[in-house]
Amino acid sequence: MRNLPLLTLFSTLGLYLAFLLPRLLWIDSDGVWVGQEHLWSDWPWHIAMMRQLADGVWTHPLIAGERLSYPFAMALLSAGLLKMGASVTAAFLFPILPLWFLLLAGMHRFWTRVFTNPWLALLPIYLFFFAAGPGGFRWLADIKAQGAGALLLPPQEYGRALDDWGYQWYAGNFLVGMLLPQRAFLPGMTLTIWLLCGLQTATTRRQWSVIGLGVGILPMVHMHSLLALLVFGAALLWPQRARWREWGGALLPGALLAAALYSIFLRPSTPYPNFVRLQIGYEAKSLLDWPLMWWRFWGMALPVTLGGLFFTPKGPVRAVIAAAGGLFLLGNLILFQPIAWDNSKVFLWAYFGFSGAMACLLAHFARRGIPGKLIAVLFAFSLALTGAAELIRLQRTDRNRYQVVSTTDRILAESLREQTAPGAIFLTGMDIANAPLWAGRPIFLGFGGWMANFAYDHRTRETDLKKMFSGAPDAPELLRKWHIDYVFIGPGERTSWGANEAWYEAHYPLLMKLGDRSVYSVK
Repeated sequence: MRNLPLLTLFSTLGLYLAFLLPRLLWIDSDGVWVGQEHLWSDWPWHIAMMRQLADGVWTHPLIAGERLSYPFAMALLSAGLLKMGASVTAAFLFPILPLWFLLLAGMHRFWTRVFTNPWLALLPIYLFFFAAGPGGFRWLADIKAQGAGALLLPPQEYGRALDDWGYQWYAGNFLVGMLLPQRAFLPGMTLTIWLLCGLQTATTRRQWSVIGLGVGILPMVHMHSLLALLVFGAALLWPQRARWREWGGALLPGALLAAALYSIFLRPSTPYPNFVRLQIGYEAKSLLDWPLMWWRFWGMALPVTLGGLFFTPKGPVRAVIAAAGGLFLLGNLILFQPIAWDNSKVFLWAYFGFSGAMACLLAHFARRGIPGKLIAVLFAFSLALTGAAELIRLQRTDRNRYQVVSTTDRILAESLREQTAPGAIFLTGMDIANAPLWAGRPIFLGFGGWMANFAYDHRTRETDLKKMFSGAPDAPELLRKWHIDYVFIGPGERTSWGANEAWYEAHYPLLMKLGDRSVYSVK
């Protein structure tokens, strides 16, 4: 069967996510939950963005009054489902699965055209999704020490490289750390892969115009994928560079659209110092630490990639590997966002291309009799072990559950949606999630750890936030200056931000109270 390789991919990785997805976000009698730590940190504000867009509010969920300045295509899609009557969880989760199958199909088409072998095309895909790092060998040690329980429930995340070594590397597996929690990445990678497939076969001006339209909307989907598209596209089209002027004319409208959309929606409203900066060696402490750092991040991936260079056939596969090498070099020289971990969005694309070289080396040994097959299996085992542990752990949402908001906050949030106007600005603590954020109401200032990547210097707001909560002499003036409509005071606001509830009780009417949560109307 011609489609058997693709069906193999769908029946393995496809069904993996189909089984997992409904268990990643749920509501029960105790509150709202997610099934993985990275989802707990990222998804609350994405859900808030979805609910705001469904209400027609185009402002930043975590910096009320500021431009949204985030690729919003995925949130807009979910907002449309919400407007059609879907529940919050259904609207948020539903788009993921079709995009996942589209991504798998696009990857298979891409690598089939690179290798001209649909079965070999599966290998770089599996290597990519089972990445990365040497941490899986610690998993084997845990299995030996703890028994079969550690096999079925890996007791820790094995792809991290944090406190022990001092790097900002939060996950080694791309599905765990990027494609699921960072909600713009899945549609961005899917669209980019299909655009690269189009670049491989486009011949008419109309086809190039369609590709140009895809390029034009990509900034609204995912910016890092636009960078990857430019680098991979240039490498794939390099042999036909004599026709670049002709193709450039067809792509020009799309490029102008991309520039316009970026300027309107994504360009920071105020300059942010050193948002993009030179940082040679990424997070390496020294020249000698650089290879050790990448061993800790990716394990055998780079050595196997280098070995695979000797066995890559002439043609597109070399162009793909060259593009991946270019992105890897850029990521080791330039910090594209202030938080170092976010360069992994570039390194993900590098690993995608390097997977082609790894596949070439494994295929070479697999054709060399029993000893060669044994070497190929050992290489594949070392490359996929950590990813296997991470993907098994990701499925265990019964044991790895994180509360987004409590039932009290969820009930309060729905009351806020009924009794406050869309776009009403709330003063809250700078937490990952709270009742106003779950309600889809923009908050004055959200979690400070995100602000640098939004190109927003939040220090003035944080200072004023503390003054407003404390009831300082200039608090009324600050509440008017920042157009605050409501003040939410819960346990976190009292303990972490010094909320002076007695002051608010004396000066402003209480809108609602539920348990130890209070909302005051200040406008």
